[in-house]
Amino acid sequence: YSVISLDAAYKGLFEGAPLPQRPVVLTFDDGYENFREYAWPILQRYGFPAIVFLVTERLGKPAGWLDDGGSNAPLMSPATIRALHREGVHFGSHSLSHPRLSKIDPARMRAEIIDSKRSLEDLLGEAVPDFCYPYGDYDTRVRDTVAEAGYRLGLTCIRGAANTADNALEIPRK
Repeated sequence: YSVISLDAAYKGLFEGAPLPQRPVVLTFDDGYENFREYAWPILQRYGFPAIVFLVTERLGKPAGWLDDGGSNAPLMSPATIRALHREGVHFGSHSLSHPRLSKIDPARMRAEIIDSKRSLEDLLGEAVPDFCYPYGDYDTRVRDTVAEAGYRLGLTCIRGAANTADNALEIPRK
């Protein structure tokens, strides 16, 4: 397998750029603090790129949305995110507060998608083109709002290889 960035995968899947044999993209949801301690040193050692999808209203706080006893798991702080970004970690949006986007009212859903992008762009000082649907939950209304917000990619929890994606806003993952 060849570990590639999400950007390289996008270019290969939707812009015709060449891809290596058996490409893999490493994605991490939520932005847990333990990414910095455990995953990032290993990724650096092997030169593997990765993207972390952040829940922007919860940065530096406990996750809070988990029902399995992990609700106190700490999320990365803005300072940690900026430091990791300087070291080469890529970041995308995972909404403001991690709701099931298809289940909330339209105004809140729009804020979750659009405001999280603005918040991350302010934090990182650059465009944030990638979105990951919390819980993999979305419908056409959510997907269309992700497009309207200016994201180029939307990652789902549909199990499958990304090369089966017909739409860049509905990328399957394993």
